Amino acid sequence: MSDVIDVHTHFLPESMIRTLRAGQTWHGWRTDRGPNGTERIASDGGIAPFPLDMADEEWPDRIRSRRDAGIDVQAIMLPTFLWSYHLPGLEAAAFCRDVNTETADLRDRYPDAIVPMGVLPLQNADRAIAEVEFAVRELGIRTFSVGTHVQGRNLDDPDVVRVLEAVFEAGAGVMVHASYFNRAGEDRMQRYDFGNSIGVPLEAGLSMMSIIYSGILDRYPDARIGSCHGGGWASFGVGRLWLRYTQGRDGGHLTASPAEYLGKLFYDCLLHDELSLGLLIQRVGASQVMIGTDHPYKGDIPGGAVRWIENMASLDDHQKSAILMGNAARFLGRAT
Repeated sequence: MSDVIDVHTHFLPESMIRTLRAGQTWHGWRTDRGPNGTERIASDGGIAPFPLDMADEEWPDRIRSRRDAGIDVQAIMLPTFLWSYHLPGLEAAAFCRDVNTETADLRDRYPDAIVPMGVLPLQNADRAIAEVEFAVRELGIRTFSVGTHVQGRNLDDPDVVRVLEAVFEAGAGVMVHASYFNRAGEDRMQRYDFGNSIGVPLEAGLSMMSIIYSGILDRYPDARIGSCHGGGWASFGVGRLWLRYTQGRDGGHLTASPAEYLGKLFYDCLLHDELSLGLLIQRVGASQVMIGTDHPYKGDIPGGAVRWIENMASLDDHQKSAILMGNAARFLGRAT
């Protein structure tokens, strides 16, 4: 495998774009105009932060432009504001089926450039498990994108854990991305874009530790679990979790120190700071870090994540190759 793989990119379904531009509603989503007249994507679950025209790039053009940026393969997921965990179970299942079918079709159209990440109706465990079975068996999807919470329920919620177990039983993995709506502490992050710069890593770290404390890694030690945004604060704050672990104040859910579990997970490189990435690599190993760019939502490393890794003097050639290519191939279940 010599292709550089980006595990953190987003797309809008073509069926959604066509339907909304025709003035119709798509699984509860619609377009409206904000106070300043700008177009917005909205639903009963909230208003999206980006306009529909951010998806105007055609796929052949996008593939070429990403290759110009050093990215050969894009693992694509919905943007987090579209996961639609607010929908009723039946409508959520229909939404996920449409998205997963279209994502798999994109892979079939561009097999050398696209890897699909499925979406699941996590608000309804039974329907989510049925979608896991369909998407893996019928569509060949091997990785699912999930939010950091499901309408306020962390990822150690018993119903969410049931779905994750079904994913791992099916031989698939999950990529966790910070939810856009209802982030932890958002009422105190209204200024300075703290909702993004602080709220996103807060969500990422909380989700990773929720998965760890659920005990699922003891039952599925080979589970493929990844975190966007480098796992957030988890690698930096794990010492405090270790303290409560040694004091027996964490409820006794773990069979090993919290830090030992971090090395079982995968992370994208989007920490935007070489010292921070260096600490993550010391914690978990270069074998667990992958390229992520957040394309097209402007969360990439300035100058591009690929160039950042290639020029990083603290990494040797073997580590760079692993981060650029090999680790993502393992995580996504692709042949190496």
